[in-house]
Amino acid sequence: MSAASLPARRQARVNGTPQFSAGAIRCLVNALPRLERNVILLRYGFDGPELPPAAVAYALLVSEEAIEAAEEQALEILRVQLDRSVTERRLAA
Repeated sequence: MSAASLPARRQARVNGTPQFSAGAIRCLVNALPRLERNVILLRYGFDGPELPPAAVAYALLVSEEAIEAAEEQALEILRVQLDRSVTERRLAA
């Protein structure tokens, strides 16, 4: 999914930073590779309580190191996508 396909609706800015809707964030998370997506969903409580890395590792049958690496990779992907979306909107304005 490209950043350009994010829903256009945003919430208010907080300290000058655009706040994206939960639906927009969910779309980006759903587009992540399977391991990264599952790690983010479990670690940040999208579908239940937030879980620590050890619990996520147990649930997904992988090492804690793999969980930490997948989380780092997923957050970087999300950061890039959101930054790109903000830049595209500023250029379009």
